[in-house]
Formats: sequence, structure tokens, C-alpha cells
Amino acid sequence: MNRLIPAGATATAMAASARRGQRLRSIAVGLLVALLLGLGAKLVVNVVSNAVGRSALERSDYAGAQSWFENNLVLNWFSPWLAHYNDGVALYYQQNWNGAQAQFETALPLAPDAKKCTVAMNLSWTFEGKGDSLSSVGDVKNAALAWGQAKDVAKRAACDNGQKNNKKSNSKDRDKGSQSQQKNDTENRLQSKINKAGAQQKAEQENNQAQTTAQKMDQLKKGNQAAQRQEQKNRDDQDSSPARSKGDQSW
Repeated sequence: MNRLIPAGATATAMAASARRGQRLRSIAVGLLVALLLGLGAKLVVNVVSNAVGRSALERSDYAGAQSWFENNLVLNWFSPWLAHYNDGVALYYQQNWNGAQAQFETALPLAPDAKKCTVAMNLSWTFEGKGDSLSSVGDVKNAALAWGQAKDVAKRAACDNGQKNNKKSNSKDRDKGSQSQQKNDTENRLQSKINKAGAQQKAEQENNQAQTTAQKMDQLKKGNQAAQRQEQKNRDDQDSSPARSKGDQSW
């Protein structure tokens, strides 16, 4: 037999359920508003940090630009590739080659297809800058390795004929022309550096071999001279012996 629920109790339960539903809706709305406000605040931070960082780059304040760009590296849901790319540019100008390399390598797979060439060419120029620095201190071997890495990156970069890279550089030919033209110019420049490094390494190797041969010849000459002196000393000792002085034969 079904138990009858008083009408008053039913109304009370329905009112309580309605209040719980209202509270849950209020909590959900509050969380949604908080989330939207958080996303909005983060978007504002990203936009401001990017704008101020770009302004610092234009003033050649590369360390300042880096500090602003780094604000966008964490919890960036809007354009994560751009945050790493911009930070890489700031590090590049400070000749922090390893740091710039890490940022460009992170940005490359995240970048949209239309920007992959730009990121890849900046990565190539970073390896090239590293090679130039090594060459300037006489480390031709590792410089050639860095230039080889730079050429490999440039060769793999998918660049078309219509777009231009937007990164400024200390080298004029890196700022002009279409992406494909910049890519070709970069590959040719790097190949020239690699060839010169190879010729220099070959010349150094031949010079080292010549020096080694000369050292061996000098050591051989000194050894022969020492042997001749010893032989002469032995003859002198024999000539000055008592048997010789008396005219006797020594058997």
C-alpha cells in the first residue's frame, strides 16, 4: 500500500529543491564569470606585455623586451607560439644563442602554417650567429658544425614566394625579399661560410702535418749529431789510450 505524502511536505520539499537548484546555478554562474574575468585579464596581460615588449625591441632594449615577453610564456592559451617566438627574438639580439634556439624550437611546431617559415628562418639565423661567434674566437671546427645545422634548418623550411619574414636583423640581406629569396640567400651564405671553414681546416691540418714532419726531421738530425759526437769521443778515447801512446798494437 502506497504511503501518502502530505501536501504541505511536498510543497516544502519542492521549495528546498528549488533553492538548491538556485544555489547551484548561482555557483555555476559565479564560476563562469570568474573564469571569463580570468581569461579576460590574462588576455589583457598578453596584449600589454606583447606591445610593451615590441616597443622595447624597437628601442634596442633587448633585456627589457625579454622580461615582458616572458610574461606570456605561462598559461598562454591564445598564441603560445608567438610568446616563445618573441622571447627567442629578444634572446637572439642578446646573442644568447642556446636560449634563442630553445625558444624557436618550441615555437616552430606550435606556429600556424603561415608562420612556420618565419620561425624556422629565425632558428637558422640563430645557429648561424652561434657559428659566427665561435669563428670569431678561432673555433672553426664547431663554427662549421653550427653553420651546417643552420643550413639544414633553412633547407627544411617551407617558404613560399609571397610572404616576407618580419624579424629585423643586423644583416641587411636578412630583412629584404620574399621568404623563398631569404631562404636561398641564407643557404648560399651558409654554404660559403662552410666552404671557407673547410678550406681553413684543411690548411691548418696541412700546416700541422708540416710542423710535425719538421719536428721529426729536427729530432732525427739532433739524434744523428749526438751519435756523431759520441763516435768521435770514442775515437778520441782510443787515440789517447796508453797502448797507442807507446806505439804498441792493441789486439
